[in-house]
Amino acid sequence: MDAASTDAQNVSEGSVLFVVGTSLKIPGITDIIKLIGSAVDKANGQVIYLDLRAPPTSLAKRFSLCIEGDCQVFAKAAINILKSTEGLGSDNLHYNSRQEEGRRDMRPLWDWM
Repeated sequence: MDAASTDAQNVSEGSVLFVVGTSLKIPGITDIIKLIGSAVDKANGQVIYLDLRAPPTSLAKRFSLCIEGDCQVFAKAAINILKSTEGLGSDNLHYNSRQEEGRRDMRPLWDWM
């Protein structure tokens, strides 16, 4: 928890905590999200949740925004938006369709170069 505490202490004004692809059923992960999320709230930031299902009712109030949907579909859309944004060339963002051997879910990897 030391690393999470350090991260929480170093949250800056307007930060965003983006919680992606977790059911929030693991207590340690939930504790980290609560710790850093509270710091982000105090810094007038946003705590955003993205997963196929809504967060548990007991945790939903901790998020500024909850998005129910596929993480990869969201990431592809975000990349397309970022690529089309003025001043951000498409050379800066790439989708990597290689699959890493041994990765449990074998989903495509996202490579933000």
